[in-house]
Amino acid sequence: MMAAGQASLKGARVLLLEKNNRLGKKLLLTGNERCNLTQAQFNLRTLVKCYGDVGKFLFSAFSNFGPKETMKFFETIGVKLKTEPNGRVFPKNDSAREVVNALEKFLYKAGVKINLEANVKKIFSSSFVIPAKAGIQSSVLSKSLDSRFHGNDNKIWEIELINGQKIQAKNLIIATGGLSYPHTGSTGAGLEWARSLGHKITDTVPALVPISVKEKWIENLRGVSVKDAKLFGKQAKKIIVEERGQILFTHFGLSGPTVLNASKKLILGSRDGEVEISINFFPDFTKTELDKKLQTDFKKEGSKLVKNVLDTLSPHALVEKILELAKIKNERKAGEITKIERVKIVDLLTDFKLTMAGNLGFAASMVTGGGVTLAEVDQKTMRSKIHDNLYFTGEVLDIDGPTGGYNLQIAWSTGFTAGNAIHL
Repeated sequence: MMAAGQASLKGARVLLLEKNNRLGKKLLLTGNERCNLTQAQFNLRTLVKCYGDVGKFLFSAFSNFGPKETMKFFETIGVKLKTEPNGRVFPKNDSAREVVNALEKFLYKAGVKINLEANVKKIFSSSFVIPAKAGIQSSVLSKSLDSRFHGNDNKIWEIELINGQKIQAKNLIIATGGLSYPHTGSTGAGLEWARSLGHKITDTVPALVPISVKEKWIENLRGVSVKDAKLFGKQAKKIIVEERGQILFTHFGLSGPTVLNASKKLILGSRDGEVEISINFFPDFTKTELDKKLQTDFKKEGSKLVKNVLDTLSPHALVEKILELAKIKNERKAGEITKIERVKIVDLLTDFKLTMAGNLGFAASMVTGGGVTLAEVDQKTMRSKIHDNLYFTGEVLDIDGPTGGYNLQIAWSTGFTAGNAIHL
């Protein structure tokens, strides 16, 4: 939608092909239907670091259209915004529907023609025919819509829909998303087309996805939320990921922002063998400091049950599980706890071990890890380095960020860049 609107404002004749019966189906789900539009991080060098080693690819796109420009854009098209303490930016009324409606009006005013339920069957070029293996969610065709463009060998010529309609275009922007939330239409078609066109595709994995664990007793902790903990993922005793923040226990394992942000590296690490997850519920304490605190608390509240003393430090269900794992009965009083038992409690509070079993897959992942290899895309224009009238935007690219508006910012920035870079 961003790419189509920008291309039209630049002067192109634009047709947006949408597989679904309305625009923005996936956008409606973002931010628990509140639509976390962006992250209010206006220092671009700090922002790109949040995306890891590949973040530098986005610097030019963010310079064109970063969080500040994104917020101004949505305010301009009628979406009032609010910024929460964690930097997450939402519509003031917490409505993803308002965002989609505003974008639809933006496209209408920009003069974009929209074909809904337009499922692509094939893409033809002078040297390629690309079958639409899984359909297309949304793709932008611009400029020459009524006559075949006769260019050199890397020009895309014609798109054929499942209903038999054929459309000719000078430029093609693939904005189909990845594989996450396939029920919204993100079935990976854009990745298949890119591969057929000669582009390399980095292996895809679910990202920002809940993690399942092997320990069946985890179900007893269902619903327990810890606001500030540190998670370590280890493979063969080597730390493969480290994240800090909120963790939510579920009936199958772990979720919450910290787990979601760590999930991609946990999944990739599991390819090399079993992954151990360690959680430190007191990341600001050393083991020695925490042991001293427990000594003081147990001495001061010696007549109370140990579980009641620990309840002031951690959620009740978690305390019960820790005492069970430490083989300490609930009816024991704090003053009766031995040094050996106290050390066991400290170890469990700072190194709570779980074994990764898997993940909930693309159906539950917020974004797709992997995609069109960045080395084959011009970071200043989002143009393919193989076909000079082909562009890629958003999740179809091999780049993803943490939860908190970072991934939608990729969509806005790359869409804006591609839309403004097309050949007229």
